[in-house]
Amino acid sequence: AKELTSMELETLEIAVVTLLLIISAVGVVVRYLRLPYPIALVLTGLAVGTLSRGALPVLRDLPLEEVRLTPEVILLLLLPALLFEATLHIEVVALRRTLLPVTLLAVPGVLVNAMIVGALIHWGVGLTWPVALLFGAVVAATDPIAVLAIFKKLHAPRGLELLVEGESLFNDGTGVVLARILQGVVLAGSFSFVAGTLNFFLVVGGGLAIGAITGLLTSRITARIDDHLIEITLTTILTYGTFLLAEALHVSGVIAVVTAGLFLGNIGATQGMSPTTRLALLTFWEYVAFLINSLIFLLIGLQVDLARLA
Repeated sequence: AKELTSMELETLEIAVVTLLLIISAVGVVVRYLRLPYPIALVLTGLAVGTLSRGALPVLRDLPLEEVRLTPEVILLLLLPALLFEATLHIEVVALRRTLLPVTLLAVPGVLVNAMIVGALIHWGVGLTWPVALLFGAVVAATDPIAVLAIFKKLHAPRGLELLVEGESLFNDGTGVVLARILQGVVLAGSFSFVAGTLNFFLVVGGGLAIGAITGLLTSRITARIDDHLIEITLTTILTYGTFLLAEALHVSGVIAVVTAGLFLGNIGATQGMSPTTRLALLTFWEYVAFLINSLIFLLIGLQVDLARLA
């Protein structure tokens, strides 16, 4: 949005390097603690943020506030990559076996969750029903990162892990669509059940269609290329291009990216890529997801002011 001066750019670089150092240090220390890595990052962020706002001049001088989580950063930069990486590892055959419980949890489950939270907020805080339900929709789609980390430590059954992971991929679409509908209700002051239902299926169905088309097209293209760097670049274009295209057409970018990832992971990666390329692809996206997840949890901790929260 604006041109950065050389001093501002240097400040931003210092902030990013500092965050990466903290992430690495927490990653090393957490190996010796019985604590999930995401939770350790949040606690570290809370501690560093509190100390930087308080008594330690050394931390106060670090420009960590230069890197902030904004809605635009989360939705346009971070979320598509996380969704795409998660779907690369899911086999459609295995997902099909859990399709019914995943669908029940990701669609009616999210709707019920949003209504329960909305009702508690309405009665407990006194917000109007539309605003309370909108809040419920925003928080209804839970994130499984910490849960899956615990599953891996406990060697939980793969079926249970797949159920939680599959539900988390599709609940975002339900939550986003529901929030968008309720946002219209809050702004317009009226609601049509028929129009809302049609809008829901249009947004979800449009996302499925766009993701299937872009995923299949990219799979066909990568099958004709034998260069892992170019193929990884094409998957990056697929991830962000699919999300931007879907959002421009006012359908679910979340559902579109998930669908594209499923097609690329089950068709493009398995049928059109060499073992070397497939390994390079999975390693690249694994690192991207690790870095983004780490930054998200650390920045959440840094940006929470414990004094204001209390």
